[in-house]
Amino acid sequence: MEWKAAGKKLVPTPKRILFRPLDNTTFGGLWADVYLPSTGAPASGYPAAMYIHGGGVCQGNTEGILRVAHQAAQLLEAGILVVSIDYRLQPHVILSEICGDVQFGLDWVRQGGLGEAIGSKIDAERVGVFGHSSGGQLSSWLALTAQPPIRAVVDGFGWCILPLDLQNETEELKAARAKIINLPAASSTRERMDPSWINDPDQSEQDRLAYVIALFGAGNTIPEGKPTPAEDPWSLAKSPSPPFLVVHGTEDPAVPYDISVRFHQKLVDAGVDATLVPVPGAGHGWAVEKGAPGVEGERWDIDEKCMKWFSEKILA
Repeated sequence: MEWKAAGKKLVPTPKRILFRPLDNTTFGGLWADVYLPSTGAPASGYPAAMYIHGGGVCQGNTEGILRVAHQAAQLLEAGILVVSIDYRLQPHVILSEICGDVQFGLDWVRQGGLGEAIGSKIDAERVGVFGHSSGGQLSSWLALTAQPPIRAVVDGFGWCILPLDLQNETEELKAARAKIINLPAASSTRERMDPSWINDPDQSEQDRLAYVIALFGAGNTIPEGKPTPAEDPWSLAKSPSPPFLVVHGTEDPAVPYDISVRFHQKLVDAGVDATLVPVPGAGHGWAVEKGAPGVEGERWDIDEKCMKWFSEKILA
């Protein structure tokens, strides 16, 4: 896809590492793409930023970071290692297990697993987390639960007020789920608009794709196990917590901008250092181009300021 090709031009080829072997998963467990700064590791070890991809917790993979490769490139230029992680996807796991996967990823980064895998130390005290869409939601969850605390979080248009009382599993979704529930759990998928997935001759892949399409068609639903306040960033907002940057397009058709407005205010009311960054006129993600006239150049500048904030918080 075009955005992947463009993203790969901005960042070095990553090291691909299996960080959590798991039976009965499509690729033998959970994988990470690790991008190393060209400057090498300081004596204290690499500071690190962990990225969590979006996709409604039912699709996507570590290459999701290539959608925001310009952000990853800016972190690398600041000497910060960037690691993008997988997690298991619906319908084979419930939200609490997905949260457990991203927590495992953060522990792997901070407790020596990543350092051992790359042969360089990680500075466990200088680690931040960022993500977009459902990855923003999971990043916020980590920021509010991880101990010891991370340095900072950037929540990009995450659904951080979960519908705890909503389970809207349509008949179409039930039928689609039944076709794939006995397959190995997916820890990485293509995106539902990816032509290589749409045209895949493997019937099991077509069945997985049909489930994702049905899930998105069902609207704001989390059918695989009712979420609880323990997985809901809104319910977890408290002080002390790491500093938050909440970034959201004002015309987002998938996750309403008001979600982030309300979540930001909830954080502020709880005593958290939180900043809301609206992206005027933008939807669920946005195109950017450095130095371009009009909105793409303006949005590049917004993203650049966000990553400058994030870098400074990690490196402080």
